[in-house]
Amino acid sequence: MTSPTEISLEELLAEPIVKQLMYRDGVSISEARALYAAVAARLQARAACSRTAPKTFASIARMGTSPHQLSGCL
Repeated sequence: MTSPTEISLEELLAEPIVKQLMYRDGVSISEARALYAAVAARLQARAACSRTAPKTFASIARMGTSPHQLSGCL
C-alpha cells in the first residue's frame, strides 16, 4: 500500500497527534487555518509579482522606477 506524499490541511488538522500538539501549544484550529490562508495569499502574491516584476535592479533603473516604489514585489 502506498501513501500519498502530501495530505490536505484538513487531513493534517484531523490527526490526533496534531490536535494534541495544538492543544498543548494553545493553538486553535481556526488560528491554524488563518495562518495557512495568510501564507497561501502571500505566496500567491509573490508568484504574481515574480511574473510581472522586473528581474534585476538594472531593469528597474531603466524603467525610471525606484526600488522602493516596487516594495510590494521585492
